[in-house]
Amino acid sequence: MKLLLESWREFLTEENDKLSEMATAWKERGLAGPYKLESGEMGSTLEVLKQYVTPDNEKPTHFIHFGGVGHRDTHPDSKIGELDRGPQFKFGINPRSNYNTPAGIYSFPLSDEIYRQLEMGSLPFAQDEPFILLFKPKETLPIIYTSEDIPDDEYKDYIEDLFSQDMIDAELKGRMKTLKVTSGRGWDEEDVKDSLEFIEKGKKEIEELSTKGTWATKSRNSTSRWEKLANIPQQFFGKIVNRAIRIYAKKAYGASAPPPEFIIPPYYQKAGLTDKEINIQHLRNIFDNSKRPVEWAETMSQASPPRTIEAMMYDRAGAILIQDIVGPLYRDGEPNWEEAARNYVQELKLVKNPKYNRTHHSNINFQEEGESDEDYYLRLIDQFQDFLTSAVTGDIAFSFVEATEEIMEKEKEEDEFGFYTPPLGDEWHARDLEFVRKSEASAKSYVTDSMRGEFKETNSGYLWNLTREAANGNAVRWNVILRRLGIGGIVDDRGTGHIHSSEPEQAVFFSKADPEKNIELIKVFPNTHTKKKIKRRRMTGPLQDLRNLIKRITADIHPNPKFKVDQNLIDGVTTYITNLNLDKFFFSDAADEGEKLEALKELKDAGYRILHDYFVRSYALGSVKELDILADEFYDQIPKINSKQTHTTRRELGHALGTARNQLKFWYRDFATTDQEADKMLAGNTMRASIAEKFAKIDEYMRDFKEIAADSIETALSDPGEDENKPSTWKDVEQGPGTEWESKMADLFEDTGKKKTKSPNYLGRKWDWIVE
Repeated sequence: MKLLLESWREFLTEENDKLSEMATAWKERGLAGPYKLESGEMGSTLEVLKQYVTPDNEKPTHFIHFGGVGHRDTHPDSKIGELDRGPQFKFGINPRSNYNTPAGIYSFPLSDEIYRQLEMGSLPFAQDEPFILLFKPKETLPIIYTSEDIPDDEYKDYIEDLFSQDMIDAELKGRMKTLKVTSGRGWDEEDVKDSLEFIEKGKKEIEELSTKGTWATKSRNSTSRWEKLANIPQQFFGKIVNRAIRIYAKKAYGASAPPPEFIIPPYYQKAGLTDKEINIQHLRNIFDNSKRPVEWAETMSQASPPRTIEAMMYDRAGAILIQDIVGPLYRDGEPNWEEAARNYVQELKLVKNPKYNRTHHSNINFQEEGESDEDYYLRLIDQFQDFLTSAVTGDIAFSFVEATEEIMEKEKEEDEFGFYTPPLGDEWHARDLEFVRKSEASAKSYVTDSMRGEFKETNSGYLWNLTREAANGNAVRWNVILRRLGIGGIVDDRGTGHIHSSEPEQAVFFSKADPEKNIELIKVFPNTHTKKKIKRRRMTGPLQDLRNLIKRITADIHPNPKFKVDQNLIDGVTTYITNLNLDKFFFSDAADEGEKLEALKELKDAGYRILHDYFVRSYALGSVKELDILADEFYDQIPKINSKQTHTTRRELGHALGTARNQLKFWYRDFATTDQEADKMLAGNTMRASIAEKFAKIDEYMRDFKEIAADSIETALSDPGEDENKPSTWKDVEQGPGTEWESKMADLFEDTGKKKTKSPNYLGRKWDWIVE
């Protein structure tokens, strides 16, 4: 890390000073850029990078990483006190990555395609970071290139190393160490051991393939629930079950086994049969749904008939027998007695719970005469416990073990179904392993979906997914596993997308601590090719044209010769044009580049008419906002009492405010000039006067409101009246012809010759809200 920090500080001190000076000087001196090229001429960042670009059909030699510069917080040092570490490169491994990728230094190979995307500002990730770091990997670094891919024999070697005891021991040690650091986050030692299950299963399958031989687990036909639980092919499963029942029947009946068609009648519980004879029927019923006795369902016409407690108990016993004894014996060479015992205890606890399936009943009543429901229930539990004990540890279990071993041995000799693969020694291929085939299938499915149907098959892509599963998706463990396999970096120069589908062509390099051990930093450039900067450069000409056009038209027609054209005005005009084109209207203080280009086009065609209407409408909208502020101020001045005078003042203010709003609404929302009217004004040079006239009319509405509001407030302040909340002041006001009320109304709304209050006369011309 020391070399990297020294490189960075050198850049900050020496090169940054030179770049700061040349940031303007190189243009003044007529140079092509601030950087010296290999030819001796000066050039830009892109021209420097172009020197290291390799053709798309060749392996890339140089890479670019986009990063930033942070300033670490000061930390106390035991010897020298506060230690300021200064600026730090964000060039290295981020252990907190959330991209479902291993921790590493991610970069783009400098190929023709990547260079083109950089130039156009279309790189899919990180192009907006402030710095570009140019580097190359050291020659000693082992790198996988997808364009060359991993040969099959090397792929096999990687798998053997990945699923080895050495890897298991190393990962256990590393994950236990991590557990100590992250203690308290919900993980314990058992979780750590469980996290190694994928590697351990892979190791076991490799050993079986090499030394013991393997058994097929995928059925050639559709499988029943039992066959899926056993994970045994359908034909084999049937043979094992039939043979196991015969072996157990021989134990139940002695030397003379019952005929294959033997069926104990449904009333077997009252037939005086032995426990073993009853168990035979239970076994037949469990594994042969077509012979399920009628008492298992209330009605056989239902698609999923409700099952009795007897049926459910024995069904679960069969699941333990198949899932924990027969299946593991077939697949792994020995039953999982520990798991079977654990499930045995759980099942007994479950059926002894009084709530267990009490709603299930039999059509056939097996209760003895005088036997209570509770006694009957307990008797069923006792019978089930006897069966379960025999199924897990007794004669039933050993009958199935004997049958399984017998059928497997026969298949090894006769190879009737082709389910057994003899040991291959060292002559196996990676895809002979089932877990490899499953991992490759999931990788293919994921990449195909994320790459929109395109999939480029590579062993390196498959190995990437296998190491991901081995690390349980943990970015740090993933990095460690890849390095332990001897992989220093992966370059997806073929563009398969397996590193990340959003950036098909990229590279990642792995390092434990110091990046300098693996890569050589060549140059650091301030990033002048962020997407925003590229877009801004492209927009410089059109945006300047837009500003100049608005300035020129404004100078020609605006009533105020000192009116300033700023960015807010440009954005306002742009969004005004955009929303008018969408049959909408509102002003906004921000506009994107596309809207500005459209605005420029519109202004070139009809700029004078558009800005004429914009100035009027924006002036009216501003007046509405001012009107609301004034109204609030006037309302605040009304005395806070409940009297006739204050009520009248509020009504007058409300009427005046509503009228003014309606008058202004036309000007900011509906006002529009036709092309013919605009042409006429331009011909007569009257557009400036037209805008000034509209401004004056809008100002008149504002003055009228202020006068009426001020008079109303003055009246209320001079004579606020008695508070009507006081009972002594309450009185009826007589209304009608000849009363004082009629006189006041006439004075307010009619021309009586008396001095009028400053309330709106809706019949008067001044307050006519219909605008000509």
